[in-house]
Amino acid sequence: MRNVPQQEKRALTESIPIGVLGCGKIAEEVHIPNLFNIAEFSLRSLCDVSPERLSTVGEKFGIPGERRFSSQEEFFKSGIQAVLVLSPTPYHFQNVKAALEAGLHVFVEKPMCEKMEEGKALVEEASSRNLVLAVGHFYGFFPQHILAKKKMAKVGRIKSVRLVGESLIIKKEDGALLDYASHFIHLLLWYFDYPAVRWVFADMAPEKEGEKEMDVRILAEMEGGARAEFSILWLPGLKNWDVLQRHVEIIGEKGRIRAAFTAPEVSLYHAGNLISRAVGMHSITPAFAMHPSVPVSQTSYRKELEDFRDAMTEKRPPAVDGRKALEVLAFLEAAFLSAREGRKVSPAEVNP
Repeated sequence: MRNVPQQEKRALTESIPIGVLGCGKIAEEVHIPNLFNIAEFSLRSLCDVSPERLSTVGEKFGIPGERRFSSQEEFFKSGIQAVLVLSPTPYHFQNVKAALEAGLHVFVEKPMCEKMEEGKALVEEASSRNLVLAVGHFYGFFPQHILAKKKMAKVGRIKSVRLVGESLIIKKEDGALLDYASHFIHLLLWYFDYPAVRWVFADMAPEKEGEKEMDVRILAEMEGGARAEFSILWLPGLKNWDVLQRHVEIIGEKGRIRAAFTAPEVSLYHAGNLISRAVGMHSITPAFAMHPSVPVSQTSYRKELEDFRDAMTEKRPPAVDGRKALEVLAFLEAAFLSAREGRKVSPAEVNP
């Protein structure tokens, strides 16, 4: 990608007319408020199949009735240059494909789609049209993970990674692997700069027979020999997020790092450090700028949209483009196949 002169960049970013396809809670509570906090975006129009959601979100954010659409075709012709696809996961593929075919840059919430073949088609479509395809795996924007990744070299050769994800909320229609474990899978790949994964072994259980999985356990081995262990569990009966375990722990030959999943908390021990030897695991605070009343998750959601903006204006790939999202899908499909057949599966088997 070429470097864009500042003068040209300013012209490109004066106003990017953008639309939102899918007006559910994540649109209303997260992405639309963040659009209004990014000066270069101008929210032009909304699209949803539900008249009630269109009305509720449109009224809340001052989008006039003539710019609220139930028809995708009319929505795509409403003068927008980019779209946030925030519809339910089963509709990601068809909605992203339609948006790309309409010549629009696309940000889609994770996962990019449900199947590898769908993902490959979307990546090819975006590439052939020179359009940005960004995917909302946003935990790499959290300050604690950025700091923990910088500190990995201090703990020596990595031997093991433990990823624990307990949640009060998981979309039962998607299941825990697709809806929630996908966050942790991407985070593992991000920490290790998207390594080759040798094999995945998964075991899953539904809450009730006939439903999708809500308890997921995965073992995986990466190139270089480091192994990862995932424990993903739906615990709605606990009622309180504060009592849940949600973290990433990286264990090396000379130390260990633990980062909270969403809170700005990092703990570190490495044998070559005097503080570590004196007190053991100790907290280190990530430096980041945020308003004290704004949750770090909201700040990180905004950063991924700022990255989407910059990818368009600087004509570069976004932090998580379609190709990186394909690696997540390959891991997910390997896990599904492993759970069905009770064996180790290489992601290369499902993504030759």
